[in-house]
Amino acid sequence: MQNLGNLGGGWAEAQYVSADGAVVAGYSYHAANAYHSAFRWTEGDGMLDLGTLEGGTWSMARALSADGSVVVGDSGSSTGARAFIYRSQMLDLANTQTAMVQTAADLAAAGAQQLGMIGGLANTELGGAGNELVPTASSMGAMPARMPAVLRIGALYLRYRGTAGRGLTWKLALAGGGGTVDVRRSDALPDTEAGHGLADLQSRAMLAEVGWDMATAAGRMTPYLRLMRAQTTRGGYTEADDIDFPVTYAEQALDLTTATLGLAGKYRLNDLSTLRYDFGIEVDLARAAGQIIGTSDAGDFAIDTPAVANEARLIGSVGLTRRVGATGALTADLGVAQSPHGGRPAATLRLGYEMRF
Repeated sequence: MQNLGNLGGGWAEAQYVSADGAVVAGYSYHAANAYHSAFRWTEGDGMLDLGTLEGGTWSMARALSADGSVVVGDSGSSTGARAFIYRSQMLDLANTQTAMVQTAADLAAAGAQQLGMIGGLANTELGGAGNELVPTASSMGAMPARMPAVLRIGALYLRYRGTAGRGLTWKLALAGGGGTVDVRRSDALPDTEAGHGLADLQSRAMLAEVGWDMATAAGRMTPYLRLMRAQTTRGGYTEADDIDFPVTYAEQALDLTTATLGLAGKYRLNDLSTLRYDFGIEVDLARAAGQIIGTSDAGDFAIDTPAVANEARLIGSVGLTRRVGATGALTADLGVAQSPHGGRPAATLRLGYEMRF
């Protein structure tokens, strides 16, 4: 029989033993038997007081993992009795799981955002009048605040237009790229831990468009049909092991195919300035997005990507190009589009400078 001691009070109770008998968990009273705390005991460390959650005065062990590394129980807190999980510090179990799911929701939102971004870049086009083979480059756009990233993508498109800008016109475009995202788990909730991990994010898109250019008194009007396929893949990763309960996230792939029927055109305001417009309806032909799946010693979870509320949605943009010198041009574009996931329409503003050689 091994005397485990106590935490200063007159009573201690051993309740759980690891598979090899080397670790014991239970509870013990403190001095004057005023309150009790959960403990974990090993021969090397003796009886370790596991403490309480924030604002609590007592704790009780309820289970011990087979290897003795994790204790689960309940504790008083500023909001009442709550479950805890302990490896090197006492964490609120529900808050820890909530923080993990919030990170998964951030991943889902970021994936959906990048899917739209890469498709938008494939559709970006400089304001040329004739046939063009043009490379373009861009950053991937803003990521959620807890996901700082270094991402780079580029695009290449080929545009054909008939003589004098009339008749058949078509466009082929490819876009792709990616980089590394530092995904951060917040510790804003009480008794949680901040985690982080590096995930590889790659996106690509293909686009084909056919239209018919029609000359107007001061410009051009083009009805068109556009097909686009975009794919985004986030590699699986595991959070750094400098925390008690790192999460391993499985790889996620998103795939979207759309068709857009629209009307685009240009209207020459004067010798230097041209107004551009593009309005249409975009329809999902196919959309696939795997769940965000995470595994951890604090619990496993799987959440769905944001639900699609608008499989068909209105899109529109208006832009202004003003020539600067013989080869340059200033551009400003305002775009508005219904979100696939509902809510308010998304608005984008892009300012740029073009130079032709």
